[in-house]
Amino acid sequence: MNQFCPTSSLEKTSSTDVAHCVYIAGTGRNGSTLLGMLLSSDPSVFFAGELTHIWKRGFQQNQLCSCGQPFLCCEFWRAVVKDCFGDDCDAKVAEAARIGEGISSFRNLPRLKVGAAFRADSVDRYCRTYSELLKSIARVSGCQTIVDSSKYPTDMGALIQGGVPLQVIHLIRDCRAVVYSWRTSKRRPEIHWKDEDMPRYGPVQTAIAWRAFNSLIENLCLSSSETYRVLRYEDLITDPTKHHEQLLQWIGVADPVRKPEIASKDHSVSGNPCRFKSGPLKVTGDDRWRKNLSRWERSIINVVCGAMQQRYGYGD
Repeated sequence: MNQFCPTSSLEKTSSTDVAHCVYIAGTGRNGSTLLGMLLSSDPSVFFAGELTHIWKRGFQQNQLCSCGQPFLCCEFWRAVVKDCFGDDCDAKVAEAARIGEGISSFRNLPRLKVGAAFRADSVDRYCRTYSELLKSIARVSGCQTIVDSSKYPTDMGALIQGGVPLQVIHLIRDCRAVVYSWRTSKRRPEIHWKDEDMPRYGPVQTAIAWRAFNSLIENLCLSSSETYRVLRYEDLITDPTKHHEQLLQWIGVADPVRKPEIASKDHSVSGNPCRFKSGPLKVTGDDRWRKNLSRWERSIINVVCGAMQQRYGYGD
């Protein structure tokens, strides 16, 4: 494991032992990073990024935090790790990485579909570590609400099974836009030691994953209507102020900010490269798929997930 940089001067700002987790669920390229940054414009909310990847991409690979520093050199995360793990960091992180990788595997999608549980002992250990990590993030950031944009239904299912209290925002984006986004090239600035692009996937694989992920998330959460909320990405970008205020009220923020200002340079681990941009971010849509998606790709999407597209209101 990589070693931490010299000792941080960042101290804990809160003594809270309560951490409220808002989990953004859905498929990749659904706008979860944008939503997380939007929510964290309220001072009571901290956007942590995709925490499911913190073990490998943060601890093991030392990828960049969104502040621009390598994870192991970031003062914020160093303070979190010290608070959470103390001197027993390596062993606990290695165990969480091993269990987390197994939980997040796509091989577990059929398990969730038939309602099968994960191994209880592994899930319990993982969820205890995850819960302690949330509490440490809350103590160091001073925010009791932590946003995790990991998205994976397998990861979310394990957290639910392990008894971690979650409020789930099911963020849905038009499958046609998702297919187009996954086929486009996008650099990964967090890989700071070499040039590397994000992976690209074809329309069949993306459409199948879109249908499977969204269906599983629904099945896992529909019995918990008070802690589950569906939001379309297209509605979010049409009126971000309205949905920002509604979500903060639903989360339980006492006095939410009325006009969100999205500023970068936070401390999120893993996510869309937009988190590295300097200055305020504009909330705008991306309709390039309307001109650039081929008839063949549209046909694939219609065959694989046309009915679900219609149900979510994507009928145009």
